[in-house]
Amino acid sequence: MMNHDKTKARTRLAPLAEPGRLRSLALEAWQRTRIDWRFARDGLHGLLRQQGVGAAERGAVSELIFGMIRNVRRIDAALEAGGVTAQSAGRVLDAERLLAYLVLAEVISPERAAAQTRPQVGAIDWQAVAAIDQRIAAESSVARRIALHDSLPDWLAEALVRGLGERAEEIAGSLSGRASMTLRANTLVGDREQLRAALAEDGVEVEPTRFARDGLVASGRSNLFALSSYKRGGFEVQDEGSQLIAALCAPPLRSLVVDYCAGAGGKTLALAAALENRGRVVASDTDARKLQELRRRVKRAHASNVQVLTLPPDGTWPAALAALQGTVQRVLVDAPCSAVGTMRRHPELRWRLSADEAARYPALQFALCERSLALLAPGGELIYATCTLLRDENQGVIERLLAVHPNLSLVPASERVSEIWGAAAAAALCVDEGRYLRVDPAAHGTDGFFAAVLRLSQPD
Repeated sequence: MMNHDKTKARTRLAPLAEPGRLRSLALEAWQRTRIDWRFARDGLHGLLRQQGVGAAERGAVSELIFGMIRNVRRIDAALEAGGVTAQSAGRVLDAERLLAYLVLAEVISPERAAAQTRPQVGAIDWQAVAAIDQRIAAESSVARRIALHDSLPDWLAEALVRGLGERAEEIAGSLSGRASMTLRANTLVGDREQLRAALAEDGVEVEPTRFARDGLVASGRSNLFALSSYKRGGFEVQDEGSQLIAALCAPPLRSLVVDYCAGAGGKTLALAAALENRGRVVASDTDARKLQELRRRVKRAHASNVQVLTLPPDGTWPAALAALQGTVQRVLVDAPCSAVGTMRRHPELRWRLSADEAARYPALQFALCERSLALLAPGGELIYATCTLLRDENQGVIERLLAVHPNLSLVPASERVSEIWGAAAAAALCVDEGRYLRVDPAAHGTDGFFAAVLRLSQPD
């Protein structure tokens, strides 16, 4: 965690420094979270409101719960260093884990933790608890250090080391950081500077994104969705990495684009704006609920060039999509994935995602790409994208596609990025000798995203 993040967390956690009703409620919330990791997202807010907890105290409990989710293994390693052995672990309940996290977050001192430890638990060396990071740093195995310090399952730490090499430790640490609130100016309504001025009038401070031309990063905790600029379609909330992938598609004006796994349509809307409401963006997905949300967003964004199609779950295509075979200039396959790159926003994912589940994604991703190839016109491009950092779901899928489809060629991402943002951006955003775009929280401040551009050859 960055120093400024630590300071903010310490301030927000301050109401929990002493035992009392709020800490008891926080302990209940943590125990319910341990039973079902989704509780932190789906039930915590309701529990706190039901108990009449004020805004500042709700913030403290939320900070604690999500902080503990991000640090479960580190907390338990710290308690083990403090003398909690396998034999005594049964007596150490979640109250001591809560105390340990407050010590690690520097909210309370080891001495205060000792005074607050329940007598039935026995002595814990809280100084050793506080010093756990030095002990973890001495681990010789990079994967082991990542697993303990960044509280990741062993399989995930090992997969990151295999796929990211010397950057694995840095990137893994960044996945426990705090994600920014990033906006995309909807250029169908107004440009970035116009949006910036409108937000300033509403007291919202923003800064331009580093790479995305239409992006702004908002500071503070304003309710952006209540602003008039949002209601009139002036912006969408969209991570900069997601904006970069939409830009990488670079659809020619008046072209036909298919967003094959559109979901709720963040990239669909960016593509519609890039086309300046000319051409057509066909957004398809099997999730009718997400597509209904997309239809609402399309209306608010004033995007008149978007067609929404629901795909049957059996893999067949509706007639409107089948009719497009061989005619599409750009197909975006933003494939379902393990979503490891979004862990800053969804810290509970590290405990909900299993190795077996992650291992099933590459076959699905390959199948989606193969199916969508039929849509491409000669010379058209398939842009493959994920929000994961696992190599098997990224480079592995592309390598397999290229191996079995000789009519596909890889367009180096560095070429496209240089055309859009310049050579310096290509050096910063592209990996594997420029073949692919990959961004991550550590290097770019974005969520973790991967993208590749494949071109269908022209007939001889």
